[in-house]
Amino acid sequence: MARKPTGKPVGRPEKPFDPQLFEQLCGIHCTRSEIASMLKICVDTLVLRVEEHYGEDYSLVYKRYQETGKCSVRRNQFALSKKNTAMAIWLGKVYLGQRDMDEVEKQNRPININIVQDPYKKDDKHNNTPSVSVQAVPDSSMGSGKV
Repeated sequence: MARKPTGKPVGRPEKPFDPQLFEQLCGIHCTRSEIASMLKICVDTLVLRVEEHYGEDYSLVYKRYQETGKCSVRRNQFALSKKNTAMAIWLGKVYLGQRDMDEVEKQNRPININIVQDPYKKDDKHNNTPSVSVQAVPDSSMGSGKV
């Protein structure tokens, strides 16, 4: 830090940066402003300190340490699944990108469609073209549900 001719430093003293706390906060998916608040520095200072300490862009460092939080979520999800399945499912959806499978995706079967032209039914008074309707035909292996 530069000094005045009187020997006193110029400007405010540099605020400390705790890299261990920063990494832990990234691991629990805190936002930039939350991390800066916990470290008692402004967001711009946070970005500068991270880039000085790690020698990389803030977003790269944040993503690296955020991934450790995903491991922790997966471990907790496994432990919670023994007691509370709803919480385990929610955690998986939010943090791990898991999702529910739709019934169509589970069956992965094509849907048969018949296009039926009714020559006796007209669309409207002024149009002489016959009406066309689409009917889904149930697959015999899918059960006897009405379509």
